[in-house]
Parts: sequence; structure tokens; C-alpha cells
Amino acid sequence: MFTYAGYGLSIISAPMIAQALGAEGRGALAAAVLPVQVLSWIAFLGVPRGLAVAARDTAGLAVRSVLVLSMLGMIAAAGVWWAAPVLVSDMNGQVIGFIRVLGLTLVLTGVSHLGSDLLLAAGRMFPWNAIRAFAIIVPSVLQIVLFLLGRLTLGTAFAVQLTCSVFAVLLGSAFAFGHVKRQGARIPWRFSIAFWGASTVDSVAVRVDQLLLAALLPLEELGVYAVAVTCASAAGAATQALADTSFAKFVERSGGDSRDALRARARAGLVTSAVTSLGMVALVALFGDTLFGEGYEGLLPLVAVLLVYQTLGDQWRFRTYHDSAQGQSRDLLLSSVVGLGVLVALVSVIAVLGHLSGVAVAISMVVMATVRLLARRVLARRSTQHTASTTVERHMREANDQTELSS
Repeated sequence: MFTYAGYGLSIISAPMIAQALGAEGRGALAAAVLPVQVLSWIAFLGVPRGLAVAARDTAGLAVRSVLVLSMLGMIAAAGVWWAAPVLVSDMNGQVIGFIRVLGLTLVLTGVSHLGSDLLLAAGRMFPWNAIRAFAIIVPSVLQIVLFLLGRLTLGTAFAVQLTCSVFAVLLGSAFAFGHVKRQGARIPWRFSIAFWGASTVDSVAVRVDQLLLAALLPLEELGVYAVAVTCASAAGAATQALADTSFAKFVERSGGDSRDALRARARAGLVTSAVTSLGMVALVALFGDTLFGEGYEGLLPLVAVLLVYQTLGDQWRFRTYHDSAQGQSRDLLLSSVVGLGVLVALVSVIAVLGHLSGVAVAISMVVMATVRLLARRVLARRSTQHTASTTVERHMREANDQTELSS
């Protein structure tokens, strides 16, 4: 319900932002937020999730672990400051400044992610949602108020995003720092790096569409695409909430029990995705022109295609939570690499042919998500068969050894 409250508010605020800023302004806001968002997902080497899983067996976190996350955050902030001019198609000075200012929050973002993952692994949904409020609820509320007051501009909309990001980072970091002590969980580098490999590829894949549109096409087209992404994300709220609450269950179970839980949750997720997607298509088809105003023609096809991608992406979310809870990241990494490779190949061909557009990129995202899920299914089946055959061979060796000993 908390997730639905957030995405429900985003459905109210999205048309207001679209009308107040126009397609170009909406695209500029997306271009300012996207690079920092992607870096916040990929800059920390999987350490927050690895530490959260490792902390199950300890009473706290080693000081060194938090220091490592802070150092990685400083490197990420410096990198986004340097790369900002390359990330905007028309070298918009205001957008470049926005990217650099927002990038400063990366210094503590890794520590904040650690705090959130600790709460999620423990199943403590209320404080976890308190942190999420500054990502999915408070921004929409403030933007709605500004719109009603006639003060919603590109500058004020960005100020809202910046303020909420700062508060979210501080809250998550406060919880993580509360678990720090001299002797505690150390970074499980092997798992963290492997998980980071998969999550990095996923993080790039999930936003590469908007990054490409920001760098190669006018901001107006990115603005329309960003509104379609908001609609698709809102439709996936129930499924995402179901996936988020599954992580603690996956942590508690192992082997066949965890796989049974994954299948049950994933099936329920397909049902919720289908119902909410149909509702979103109907909403945009009937009221899209009234809600979003001029400049957003062609929104319905984009929304329809991205809803398919959202459904596939939410199914992948279940599998990411399951495999990371079980300390298994190899299948995730290989599947993500295959999916991203297909995406890059498709987008490159489309660009060379001169047909790069929002709909073409959205279709490419659907193909990528499909290939990624199929690759993981094949790899997971092979892993299960290999484990089973290994177990049988071990039992046979033990039986032979016992026979020889008896003889």
C-alpha cells in the first residue's frame, strides 16, 4: 500500500509536471536526474547487498566497510562532476549544473543503500518505507503543492529532487552508522563483486534507453519517453511491492523451499502486472490528452510497449532478490550480460539505419528483458542439474567407500 501511495501520487504529479514544464523541460529534468541515479546503483561494487546478507551472522558492521563505501561515493561524485557535459545533447549549462550538484549526494549514497538493505533483509518494512518516502512520496507531494501555487518550474522541480535525495541519504546513512562497531561483518568481496557485475549490467540496461535519448535526441522526445516510463512504473507498483517483501522470505529459506517460494511469488506478480497494466492503458487512452496536454502525442504506444517491459523487469526483480538472498550471482551476471549485449546490438543497428526513436528503443528494451529472463532460466536449470549430479556422485562414492571398508 505504501508503494501504491507513492506511485498513485506520481500519476497525479506527472501530468502537472508535464504541463508546467512542457516536453523540453520534462526532458531536461530527466536528463539531470538520470546520470546520478544510474551511478547510485552501480558505483558501490555490490558491497551494500553483500554486507546486508553477511550481517545476518554478526551483531554489527566493521568500521572499514563503511569507510570503503564512503570512498567509493567520493570517486562517483568526482566522476559525475567531470562527465556532466558529455551527458547532455545540447550542452545545456543549467542541466549540467544540476547534474553536478545532485552528484554530490553520491558521497554517502552507498552508506545509505547499506542501511536500506539491512532493513530489507531484516523484514523491517516501516523504517525501510520511511527512507523510501523521500524517493516516491515526498517529491510528488511537493510538486503537486508547487503546481497548485503556480510555482512549479524546472528550477523548483529540481530543488525538490535534490532536497528529497539529501534526506533519503541521511536517513539511510544514520541507520547504517548505528550498526557500526570495531568488530563486525566484513565485506564479502567475492559475492559482492559478482552481484555487482549483475546489478551493474541491469542498472545500465534499465536506464540506457533514457541515457541514449538524452545524449542523441532532442530533450522534447526524452520528455515524452520519461512520462511514459512514469506511467509504466506506476502500473508496476503492486508487483514491485510483492518483490520487495519477498527478499526477507528468500533469506530465510534455502534449496527447494526457496525455489518454490520464488515460483509462487513470481506467478502472483504476473497477475498483478496484467491487471494494473490494462488499467494504465485504459487511463492513457481515455484521458491522456486531457492529463498531459500538448506536446505528448504518441504517448499511448510508448506506454503500451513499456508496460510489457515493466512486467518482464518486475519478474527479473523477483529472481534478483532470490539469487542474491541465496548467495548466487553467477547466473544473474551471465544473463544480464547476454541481455545487455542484445540491447546494444539492436540499438546500434537502429541508430545506423537512422530510425532511432522512443518507440524503437522501447521495443529493444522488451527484447532485452525477454532474452535476459530466458538466459537465466537456462542457466539456472543447468546449475540445478549440475548440483543434483554432483550430489548423486558424492553419495555413490560414500557408498563405495563404505563397502570397501566393510570388506
